[in-house]
Amino acid sequence: MLTRIYVDNYKCLANFEYQPGTIQLILGGNGSGKSTIFEVLALLRALVIENGTTTELFPASTLTRWQQQNYQTFELSVAGNGGTYQYKLVVEHQPEALRSRIFQEQLSFDEHPLFSSQAGEGRLYQDDHTAGPTVLLDWNRSGLSLLSQRSASNKLHWFKEWIGRVYRIQINPYAMTPVSTEEQPHPSGNLANYASWYRHLSQEEPNVVFHLFNELREIIDGFESFSLTKEGENTRVLKAEVRDPSGKVLKYNFDELSEGQRALTGLYTLLAVMHEMQITLCIDEPDNYIMLAEIQPWLTEFAEMAEAHASQVLVISHHPEIINYFAPRDAVRFFRQHGGPVRVKPFTIDSAEHLPPAEIIARGWDHE
Repeated sequence: MLTRIYVDNYKCLANFEYQPGTIQLILGGNGSGKSTIFEVLALLRALVIENGTTTELFPASTLTRWQQQNYQTFELSVAGNGGTYQYKLVVEHQPEALRSRIFQEQLSFDEHPLFSSQAGEGRLYQDDHTAGPTVLLDWNRSGLSLLSQRSASNKLHWFKEWIGRVYRIQINPYAMTPVSTEEQPHPSGNLANYASWYRHLSQEEPNVVFHLFNELREIIDGFESFSLTKEGENTRVLKAEVRDPSGKVLKYNFDELSEGQRALTGLYTLLAVMHEMQITLCIDEPDNYIMLAEIQPWLTEFAEMAEAHASQVLVISHHPEIINYFAPRDAVRFFRQHGGPVRVKPFTIDSAEHLPPAEIIARGWDHE
């Protein structure tokens, strides 16, 4: 799991360090950097896994306005695979040319190098830490993204698999279309590709679908299953099969479900995924579009599932139910003073006040 993230010179994150817990609520006012830290994790994932470019992902507009330097630094510490990984990325900006490039990229395991690059020259190390030859790299892309699976570099590929399962999610049911033209192994940030993600899960992860159907039968009246209807050589349309009061099974396009039902489907799919695999889930405002009576059952099961199956969950929310559930367990607060850099500190509750955490926040008692 992610144990540390350090960011310098990215938007409001300057010399910023955060050490997340296994299940943690992130609190803070608007503009305090909560979503920005999720954004950074998503960008690093895109760089390493999706072969993204620094010019696209880290434009000069992301530099911290009050710092007069052209280098951005990102560091991750990850516990797993029997040790600790350290990943470091330094992006060099050339604002006049409207481009950026990788100045330095390093990955180590228990302080032994697995990969390093400097100024376009990279070197891969095997699991026994012996060095391979140097290679010339595209300065605009992660060297890790170009490496294929090799038996002598399993440690490196464990890290790539981990970062591939870092999901930054803020569900938008209006974007969740029923049409899929291909299988997609990971969800997009707003679950717009839900049909394509479900298509992949139905083929590769049948246990996830089994758990999902069991959950949805409890929360969507009459729900039976999902099906994918062929409407072209590669096109499939996701349909919900729902039993009406007379017992007849009707099929509805996925976008004919209500916004709340689509949002719940996304939430419970993430829950089902956690039942079968370890993920790092960064979820922003999971309560959007959901009624209070609907969020509580998911919330309880969600926390239990994360703990039982060793997934990591970081949550941003202003919802009183979520605050009161998570804050006494583990919460931190992001804050900025006078528009300066973001800082983080534990959220503590004075037991003498006898007030729930959401009420304390509502009264402004958590402010500096």
